[in-house]
Amino acid sequence: MLRATFRTALAHKGRLALSVLAVVLGVAFVAGTYVFTDTLQRTFTDLFDTVQPDVAVSAGGEADVGVAATLPGDTVDFVAGVDGVATSSGAVQTTGVTLIDGDGAPVGRGGPPTLGVGWDDEPEISPLRLIDCRAPSSDAEIALDSESFETGGFSLGDTVRVLTPGPSVDAELVGVFLFGTSGTLAGATLTAFDMATAQDLLLGGNRWTSVLAVGEDGVSQDELADRVEAAFAEQPERVPVLVQTGQEVQDESAAAITEGLGFISTFLLVFAGVALFVGAFIIVNTFGVLICLLYTSPSP
Repeated sequence: MLRATFRTALAHKGRLALSVLAVVLGVAFVAGTYVFTDTLQRTFTDLFDTVQPDVAVSAGGEADVGVAATLPGDTVDFVAGVDGVATSSGAVQTTGVTLIDGDGAPVGRGGPPTLGVGWDDEPEISPLRLIDCRAPSSDAEIALDSESFETGGFSLGDTVRVLTPGPSVDAELVGVFLFGTSGTLAGATLTAFDMATAQDLLLGGNRWTSVLAVGEDGVSQDELADRVEAAFAEQPERVPVLVQTGQEVQDESAAAITEGLGFISTFLLVFAGVALFVGAFIIVNTFGVLICLLYTSPSP
């Protein structure tokens, strides 16, 4: 019986090979889906954890449709005056800032965000780390993250076209930087302008998308957030704000990423399920045929 089984199996090597391939592909598809989504989630989580200020202040009121909610320019000085704040800095960051390479094609098209930021030299707050040449210092200069620099095939000194939510600009590339320590942006592009230009070009004036603060030694994130929130409450004429600790911002960002990647994981697992179903069908069919042939073949 054993000899007949091996003889029948060897006579149908193609069917057995397809069965093995079906198992391998099905398992690889499922494993690859989980590895891919977990890697993406870890990458983005590390990005948000790279530089985390103690407190982040953002606009908490309603904004016009299509217009980002922003804070007035004097918010930085106001936050800096709160007891316990060691350093405060305004941040400018918007999406829809697209680089155009030498062939006229957008860099990083499809999927990952295309971001524009204002350059900030404050090491305790800014995640940008200059690695080549210098930071932008006028409205005719930009700096790029290292991944976009390589992907777009740019060289320092190039004139780069940048599409923004407002006008497009042609600016000289004067510097390259890392985001945090790894420089990984998971496919996103990051274009840095000098701060005044970023405010005018991306926000339409002396405005901030957020104000970040670092506390003095011995002041916890929660304590500093309470003090900043109380200071704004004492001046109700100011715009409504949302005050969050750095940890709250990180947790909120991580939750949003997890939710977004959950859809990708489900989408890919559907195809993995199809692959496993087809593989199971092939395996059942193969062994059904082999068993039938085994019992119907004449004995030697």
